[in-house]
Amino acid sequence: MRAIVAKFASRAWMGVVAIAALVLTLVFFQFTVDDAYITFRHSLNLVEHGILSWNLEGPREEAFTNPLYVLLGVIGIKAGFKPELPIKIISLFIFFLWLFRAVRASTPSSRAKHILVASAFLLCIPAYIHAYSGLETLLFAYLLFEYLLSDDIGHPRDISIALLLLLCRPEGVLFVIASSGCLLIRRLNGSYVPSPEDGKWFFPVVLMGGLAFLVLGYKVFYFGDLFPNTFYAKAGKSQGIGAILGNFRSSAPWMVLAAFTLEWQRLKGWRIAKYSGFAVMYLVYLRSRLAMNYADRFWFQLFWPLIIYSIATNANILSTLSLGNVNRLWSSFSSSRLTVISLAGAAWIFSSIVGSPSSSLHLSTYFGRAIRSHANLGWQLNRYLPVGTTIWVGDAGLIPYYSRRMTYDLNFLGTRKIAKEGVTDEFLYEANPDVFILYSSGYTEAQTSKGQQDKELAYIREKGYQYVGGFPWSDYCMNVYASREVASALASKGFEHAQQVAMRNDRGKRAGFLEDVVLSYRYLLSPASVVPSVSNSGKQDK
Repeated sequence: MRAIVAKFASRAWMGVVAIAALVLTLVFFQFTVDDAYITFRHSLNLVEHGILSWNLEGPREEAFTNPLYVLLGVIGIKAGFKPELPIKIISLFIFFLWLFRAVRASTPSSRAKHILVASAFLLCIPAYIHAYSGLETLLFAYLLFEYLLSDDIGHPRDISIALLLLLCRPEGVLFVIASSGCLLIRRLNGSYVPSPEDGKWFFPVVLMGGLAFLVLGYKVFYFGDLFPNTFYAKAGKSQGIGAILGNFRSSAPWMVLAAFTLEWQRLKGWRIAKYSGFAVMYLVYLRSRLAMNYADRFWFQLFWPLIIYSIATNANILSTLSLGNVNRLWSSFSSSRLTVISLAGAAWIFSSIVGSPSSSLHLSTYFGRAIRSHANLGWQLNRYLPVGTTIWVGDAGLIPYYSRRMTYDLNFLGTRKIAKEGVTDEFLYEANPDVFILYSSGYTEAQTSKGQQDKELAYIREKGYQYVGGFPWSDYCMNVYASREVASALASKGFEHAQQVAMRNDRGKRAGFLEDVVLSYRYLLSPASVVPSVSNSGKQDK
């Protein structure tokens, strides 16, 4: 009788988990982060002008990280869809492929262990956020999981995966060095003897190595630089002690859960080198601006593969926790190790839902509001700005994508010179932008944020730029300044009316979950060039 109850309970639990997974997939499939449109701007320029660059004029700028996602964006645009749609479909497949691979890797392979692995995987809210964001986060994290599954190091299999990691992000070079270096050393000292199983990975190594060489070589030839602008803007700049401590605090729940699920007895011999890349990545993230992102993006892609791999392959977890026996489940909580794991996991799940605004469910409404603000502002700028106008902007995704004007990005991602040297007076006078779009706490000129934008504000005052209105964006605003000539053109062509409509459509922090999600889905499923919006009359228009 007890076994029947336990079996029914486990099936009921997996039913709850499956329903939660379905709901979270539907909620977050529409979510796209604004940064994804930095990549898609390259896709658009490639489709319309045959130029792979952030800007069509001036030096070629590499503001994307993953060339595969540029090509997927091209496919979406060429097919008449939104550029992120192919990526979301592929990410949906990768998400459940990862789940399947994690369950298959369970040690020992039993129903109880499968339930544990599947539950941990499917109840991770950040996994859904990053799966459908339009960035390479989920793909990179999944490849790290596969890299860990190649249990030993210095074999053709993990070298092939490391080369794929390198094509996804610059951090992949750490794993290429670790794996290929170990292979070389082990061959020289005779500790590695190839097996017939290793022979089937010879062709993938050659293929991935050749592809990586071609892609990286082409990037150096085309852009004149090995690394994208994001590397110099974020990873190449150290943070102060306060920011480092903030990064450490945000990484703590992930790090604790990884530490307590990892089977530390396995860290010996050549396997230590396999984890060296994770340690170096953590130190780089800790001291850089990379970790300062939505929903713990960089902690997710670093620690989540370790956590899932450890839960799946750590047989000690299964020995203390069995979902098939209620009495054993109850008694297992006397284990201090499992208690710490349970408390850490519960705290982490709780913090992912309500503890940190950057990683909670409110991101489900993020893109609907970005469409109301950024996409529509970019579309209006494209409609009203004179040809040849240049823009200076902070959020470098939807606004530059739809404005289709030469753009300078004050957050260092779009322009290599700014990424390396920061915003300087010399660069401002050299660029002489026609339009500035600056962060603000409200719709008035006096509310434009000081501090980070002091150089821009001083330039605006000196050159006599005019304030032409603010476009609301969630809990802040994007204030627009234009040179006298451009301000006159905007005033005579109805830009002020478009700005007033945007203010009326602003939801701010008010509840609007369903409306924002529906608007985001309408956008995702509409033709590539269409931006659904809310008109002055309250009717949906295009």
